[in-house]
Amino acid sequence: MTQLRRPRSVRTTPGNDIVSITTFFLKVLAALLLALPGCAYAQTKESRWYNLKQVNGLLFVATTTAPKDSYYILDTGSICCVLDSGYMKTRTFIDILDNSYRPIPDAPYRANDLGFLWDIDLSQVSKACNLKVIGIIGKRYFLRHIIQIDYANNRFREVSKKSLENADVGERFKLTIDHDHFYIQIDVAGKLLDKVLIDTGDTGFLTLDEKTAGELKLTAGKSQKITATSVYGVSEGVGYRPDSLQIHGVKFEKPKIAVFPATKGSDPAAVGNEFLSHYIITIDADGGAMYLKPVEGPTTAATTQPAGRELNRGRK
Repeated sequence: MTQLRRPRSVRTTPGNDIVSITTFFLKVLAALLLALPGCAYAQTKESRWYNLKQVNGLLFVATTTAPKDSYYILDTGSICCVLDSGYMKTRTFIDILDNSYRPIPDAPYRANDLGFLWDIDLSQVSKACNLKVIGIIGKRYFLRHIIQIDYANNRFREVSKKSLENADVGERFKLTIDHDHFYIQIDVAGKLLDKVLIDTGDTGFLTLDEKTAGELKLTAGKSQKITATSVYGVSEGVGYRPDSLQIHGVKFEKPKIAVFPATKGSDPAAVGNEFLSHYIITIDADGGAMYLKPVEGPTTAATTQPAGRELNRGRK
């Protein structure tokens, strides 16, 4: 874990240090109190929609606790909170603590939603998306709340257990958590895959390792070399575009399939935002469930065909 250090540019005096230390312990105490069952501030702010910005296939959330026009990536594939190393060098420890306590604009001030803090250079992501990206909201946020993402309307919200029981949130899938990641079982090309990663930090449609792609017979036909770039580096693989592919009874035309060599700790299958954008998704980690409700009408990545359950990718 990266140690958080006070920036050299910040002037300190004994009096300021006492104030900072006192503030820190007060916030730690508040976090403990807010985490207690039944605490009002730890409860979901019911039905409040928050805006999302979709850029280059990623989901961005604006933050009001950081410099103006700064954004977090909303990423179920990240096991913890990540803050940009450049941003951390310019902020005090208390500023950083503020962001980890209240990442979502206008949300209640409550116990830490993000968990451990790691710093990674996100400058390349900022450059590619032309946004000031200061961090990633990861798994811990999804563990503490039921989260619903509406891709078509560029928004998301926190949902209560009670409202979830009475709402039409689509088909239920069993959600499992393994090594701090979210997985569901889903049928792909007629084969039930037991462990498909749900990754809102992935811009793609379907990513497979070579063994799984071979078993599904999805490596035939034309292919091209592709690269996947993340904050952890660059991976090389092969891209395929079959004429069609059925996933859980839904036919997708010309889907993009990325195939990469299996590595230690990698997942055999993952779906990203290009697939998830066909649905309103609801993740209830505590209840062990994920819900997929098909979007009617155009989405950001495809067009839903009214006849049957056929989805046209619309790209060649």
